[in-house]
Amino acid sequence: MINLGNFVCLIKIYYKMILKIVKLFFIVSMVIFLSSCREAVKDGSDSGIVNPPTYAPGLRLVEPDYGEIWPPGSTHEIKWDVVENEFKIEILLYRKNEYKKTIAEGIDNNGSFLWSIPHDLPQSHHYRIHIVYYDNPLTKHFISEEFCVIQE
Repeated sequence: MINLGNFVCLIKIYYKMILKIVKLFFIVSMVIFLSSCREAVKDGSDSGIVNPPTYAPGLRLVEPDYGEIWPPGSTHEIKWDVVENEFKIEILLYRKNEYKKTIAEGIDNNGSFLWSIPHDLPQSHHYRIHIVYYDNPLTKHFISEEFCVIQE
């Protein structure tokens, strides 16, 4: 027969083993979750290093701001400071340094544009908005901070 002291000692040992198993399960779950997040946005090879954009004097993009999450299928306002509003502009979408699509072209430089994000736009943490003058895109080029297009 087991005495009470040995029984309590066994309970403590089992309790510590169960705690270790729960901690291990939690760690493994977090590793799987975090790796699946990278897989979901197909950024597995991304270094994660983000360089801030260089702004032209007098203009900056206000929205999207760094790290903002804009889900596919949603509508958001792209905002920028207006310097010379007599020029038409073009709004371009880049992922990292690669051109992806034209969001708008030949629009008034009025400081904002409502963008309906396509449902089929690939998800990523590394999108940027570029604004260029429509008639002369090499003259000025304004770049937003990196933002995310991911499902929340």
